[in-house]
Amino acid sequence: QALLYVLMIATPLVGYLMSNSAGYGVNYFGMVQLPRLLGKNHAWHEIFAEAHAILAFAFLFLVALHVAGALKHRFLDKNVDADVLKRML
Repeated sequence: QALLYVLMIATPLVGYLMSNSAGYGVNYFGMVQLPRLLGKNHAWHEIFAEAHAILAFAFLFLVALHVAGALKHRFLDKNVDADVLKRML
């Protein structure tokens, strides 16, 4: 679960740096223009783009694994206390 939180922060941050290094500004929900931390740099853009893709797929994998774990506790475990879906509802 801690890794899910880390990826929830790291993935958008790396995406922000990726956009900055490509020379684009970033609007936060169309209300606030975020400051540019980096200048335009193609080499850094490629690195951040690759890192952003890896982090995003890792995040999706962990979410799927987390859901699979919840479903396993719901349908396969014999212990009633392990039913996390019932507790969440």
